[in-house]
Amino acid sequence: MSDPYGRAYDTPVSNGKARRLFLFGLLGVVLIALGYDYLVARPSVDAAYNLIAEADATSAETLTNEDVSDLLGKEPVHTFTDGNQTVEVYYFTSGVLVKPHKLYTAYQKDGDQLLFYRHAKYVYDKAKETPREGVEIVREDASASASESVLGDGVAMKPADDSAAESNASGEEATDRTSTSEVESVPELQIESESPD
Repeated sequence: MSDPYGRAYDTPVSNGKARRLFLFGLLGVVLIALGYDYLVARPSVDAAYNLIAEADATSAETLTNEDVSDLLGKEPVHTFTDGNQTVEVYYFTSGVLVKPHKLYTAYQKDGDQLLFYRHAKYVYDKAKETPREGVEIVREDASASASESVLGDGVAMKPADDSAAESNASGEEATDRTSTSEVESVPELQIESESPD
């Protein structure tokens, strides 16, 4: 080959074909890993989660940590405590080898046994962030009986009418936001429509 001035030179060996093969190979590996993650790994975590939920719903007794381990056919990889709960973590291989999918099972201690309390997949919700729904505690005080609903973090809320009555009985103004004494009335909007003549 020669240039416009008539000089001959050697053509450099092109690396474009090798680079293209490498990039297509890398793309193929990523697509296979993504397909494995969504078609195999995630469904196996979902199936294990549903298996535990079904066994817990149909069992006459509360599941123990040994029951869950036998049910899944594997041992937990990691164990930690969260408040009064013991949490076991089960790993499932994902498409990304360095980041497995996780299934969390939380237990509460009863004597020398760990009894199943709740479970989560992929991301663990701390005990304080997941209150039990529908828990209501009725307490009788010496002064009056009041129904209190307990929130997940142990805070008790009284109904608005009881708090207003207690604050008025003590002679102080109510500072509770749910008190009826602080509620202002909202004016009603009246719309007059004109009828065609």
